[in-house]
Amino acid sequence: MGKDYWKLGLSDHSGKIDAYFWGTPLEPPKTDAVLWISGQGRILGRQVICDVISILELSSWDGCPLLLAPSDIPLPDESALVSSLLDDIGNAELRRLVFQVISDRQFMIATLHAPGSLNHHHAYPGGLIRHTRETMEIVLAQSGNLQPIERDLLLVAAFLHDLGKAYEYNQYRRLTDRGTLLGHEVTLLEMLAPIMNSIWEINHPTRIALLHFLVAKPAPQWTGIRHPRSALVNILRFADKLSGEKDLEQRSYSGGQIGRILRSKVHKQTTEIALSC
Repeated sequence: MGKDYWKLGLSDHSGKIDAYFWGTPLEPPKTDAVLWISGQGRILGRQVICDVISILELSSWDGCPLLLAPSDIPLPDESALVSSLLDDIGNAELRRLVFQVISDRQFMIATLHAPGSLNHHHAYPGGLIRHTRETMEIVLAQSGNLQPIERDLLLVAAFLHDLGKAYEYNQYRRLTDRGTLLGHEVTLLEMLAPIMNSIWEINHPTRIALLHFLVAKPAPQWTGIRHPRSALVNILRFADKLSGEKDLEQRSYSGGQIGRILRSKVHKQTTEIALSC
């Protein structure tokens, strides 16, 4: 007579594996529960499986939620790379903020599937998280002489700056109503507000500085948009622009005249941004 067992499908950004639990029948875990599973791998037929030794539901977990990203995303390696970059955040409050933002499972999956734009840079599934990673890497490369809190603010702003695009586009590569009427910047601020309220009072300096990094940009005074009051904002804008232009160059360059014109344009624009810093 066969022995009862549970078959579990385990997956993260690196892939999937079937696991079998032969012990006491399990109570179904709560939705979004984090489980610590230990086991031993073996070959069954032509497939690697895991024989589960123990399952423990964790009451809390302070790791990066991106480590729990599903495997069926367009660019699975990007989530692991971004998670590694987020581990460099030293400020506990900023770290808590970004982890809470991405811990919303629906938002995380939307972020990992979204393009960086519809018809411009990183305009393909997974383009948003790749652009985010590139922007983070560029600001880190420019932050060697900064104070730790300045570096953390730049890194967090680079991570957050375009994430509202996850809800700006739909699966048919069209703008959603939110994207048409509000745009990704308003969407991001709306998402951040309740999380920020749980961490800082309304006028806390760290909160004000991060929001300034996200919303400040050159614009006519009558628009009400605030101009950058810190060179660090220009570093973020430079990184954002450079990532986008490099993607356009890499996808458009063919070695002919069009490619040379595009490369010249990219060099001119990035030089102008660098000088403004």
